Amino acid sequence: MKKIVIFLCFLMNIHIYLSAETSKELFPTLLGLQRTSCTKTIGEDEYGTVWGSRSYLMQEIETTTIDGKQYLLFGTNNIYDEYCSLWLREDNNKILVYSTAQKKDLVLYDFTLNVGDSLPRLYVDEELSSIVDYYKYEAEWEYTKSLTVIEVSTITLLDGKEYKKWTFNNGMQYVEGIGSFGTSYEHNDFYQLIVNAPLYSDVHSQHLVCVSKDGQLLYQMDDAEMERLGTECLCQGSANAIEEIPISQTGSTKVINNHQLLILNDNKTFNVMGIEVGK
Repeated sequence: MKKIVIFLCFLMNIHIYLSAETSKELFPTLLGLQRTSCTKTIGEDEYGTVWGSRSYLMQEIETTTIDGKQYLLFGTNNIYDEYCSLWLREDNNKILVYSTAQKKDLVLYDFTLNVGDSLPRLYVDEELSSIVDYYKYEAEWEYTKSLTVIEVSTITLLDGKEYKKWTFNNGMQYVEGIGSFGTSYEHNDFYQLIVNAPLYSDVHSQHLVCVSKDGQLLYQMDDAEMERLGTECLCQGSANAIEEIPISQTGSTKVINNHQLLILNDNKTFNVMGIEVGK
């Protein structure tokens, strides 16, 4: 718990640092966005089936320039980070992901869609370690078909404001400003629209725990569900994220190593999820 608290307090400093250097105009959705997700795990031991869970925080990490355009690395370096931390930018009310293999932007979220409009699926080319807009194996696979919007509605989030919500023909949903939403499907992290993103072999399901924007909590699953899943909200704005140690008392130092943010505390090194890593 101490490691998690150190990490959560330090994130406030990281958020201030990034916000000062990154334009809200370039990243109106991504800048200041935090999402806590939980993976429900299943395994076996000599006594039978063993259930568990992993919780992780997704958020802005750093920025870079590619072909003259500024991108923000959004995700986490704790869970299958090769596909969960991706370079994104925003343009014309869309969130675009950069394909390193195809050297172009692909549409991840489109907040301009109407009922009847379609959204092409994205995939992972594992040989190239890249997000792409093609699937080169089973061309007739059901999940390779474009998604069709069947409903555009509104939802009131915890800040009291109304946001648009899109529902697709396979049950997936996303909400403007926060991304993937709902509990009616198996995978629920920010990149759940990418069809074949790899998961650890013991992952049974994924769940959206909470979402915050600039420290304002926008969504949180109920306490009973969090207890059932063995998780908690790690986003700024939640009671769990701020209740123990003030920023000024953490004694933490931020370093960047190989484009990853690390935290130095008590002569130990932690990644941005509060997990100790080797020196």
